[in-house]
Amino acid sequence: MLFHEINPFIRYARYLYMDSENTYSPHTPYDARLFYGQDGFGQIEVCGETYDIVKGCALIINSGIEYHIKTPDNYVSYIVMNFDYTQKFSYLKTPVPPGVRETYRKEQIIENISFEDMPEFDRVVYVKGLFQIEEKMQNIVYEYMRKFRFYDLKISRLFSEVLIEAARKIRLQPLEAGNEVVGRIMDYIHENYAKSVTNAEIGTKFGFHPNYISDMIKVNTGMPLHKYLIHVKISHAVDCLDAGRLSVGEIAEKCGFGDIYYFSRYFKKIMGMTPTEYRRR
Repeated sequence: MLFHEINPFIRYARYLYMDSENTYSPHTPYDARLFYGQDGFGQIEVCGETYDIVKGCALIINSGIEYHIKTPDNYVSYIVMNFDYTQKFSYLKTPVPPGVRETYRKEQIIENISFEDMPEFDRVVYVKGLFQIEEKMQNIVYEYMRKFRFYDLKISRLFSEVLIEAARKIRLQPLEAGNEVVGRIMDYIHENYAKSVTNAEIGTKFGFHPNYISDMIKVNTGMPLHKYLIHVKISHAVDCLDAGRLSVGEIAEKCGFGDIYYFSRYFKKIMGMTPTEYRRR
């Protein structure tokens, strides 16, 4: 499946506090797990690799992958989610205990997902510095425990945001040093979209090769620079069409297309209809 198709189902949400008196044996889950470090220092071993869990760290373990929560030297507090990436098995509402080595049955795995565009999520995901998800995780536990009306819908939406934040962090981590530059380039495009902004002009202004800038934009938005620029122009054109004060030709010129033919062609390619059809609807 594609990552944007996720519609997670939270089967269980809880706080897990451990100290030096707690001992857990290795387990293999039948659904996916997310451990978020809330306080203290903990370690979880997955497939022979040990992951340090402190505040802001998130560890996602897919179904069918054995993990071992190590006994902490002092203490550790986790927020833990048992979940599926889809709603296909949402009728299984009660927590499904993980299997131990002697009793685990692979054929009982609830959901086994493979992502075409985010293969990092197929097995184990380890992300540091994900502090922005903590409040969402706490809200999920709060809603899950109290079960207010529509709680399941709310926690699914919140958890989708958690997974999206993790995915963004994974993809953007290697380029964190360039993220400030990308932000300034995006600001420049939104401020100057009506002009004939080109890759070469932006490269000269920011002191990078146009291809490098295009690659950074693509990592952050999924689109190369020239395509991102077109989408910005079309977005502003839609605002102008909604306002209803300018003709299609005036909007084309205002948004930096110059030629109404190219404006209409790109508009239809992105919006699925011509500017005139959009205004009529």
